[in-house]
Amino acid sequence: MFDGFFEYEGSGLGRTGERYALSDRTGREVLAWSACENHKEGRVQPGSTVMVVQASEAFSRAHVEQAPELYVPLLRKELERCWELEGAFLKNTFAHRWRYARSLELGSYPPLPAGVEVCGDGLVRSRIEDVYMSGVAAAERVLRAC
Repeated sequence: MFDGFFEYEGSGLGRTGERYALSDRTGREVLAWSACENHKEGRVQPGSTVMVVQASEAFSRAHVEQAPELYVPLLRKELERCWELEGAFLKNTFAHRWRYARSLELGSYPPLPAGVEVCGDGLVRSRIEDVYMSGVAAAERVLRAC
C-alpha cells in the first residue's frame, strides 16, 4: 500500500473547502482514500493546503516494485483530478510504501481461555474503522462474560 502527503501553495484550493475526505470502497479507483488536512485546526501552516492519500490495493500491487518517482506522479494526478486542484502549485511531497499494510487473508486464532480476546487488523480488513470495531466487539464479549 502506498500513502503520500502533498503540500500545495494556497488555501481553499479546488473542492478542499467542501469536504474533509473522499473514499472509494469499490477498490477500482487509484486512490482508496484522500483527505484535506486543513480541516484539522492547527495542523497546516496558513497559505498551504495539505492532502493525504492512500492508494488502492490494486494500484499498490501493480506498482509495488516501482521507484517513488514513477508512482508519485500517478497519485498526484489522481488526487488533483478528484479534488479539482487544477493549476495548484505543489510545494512538497512525501510518499511511503507499506509492503505489508493489508492482510491478504483474514486471520484466525485457536480457542483461547475464557476472558481472553484477540482483536485487530490481523482479523479484519486493515481500515482503521474495521480495526476499531474489532476492538469494540472484543470488549463487548469480555463484558458479556463478566
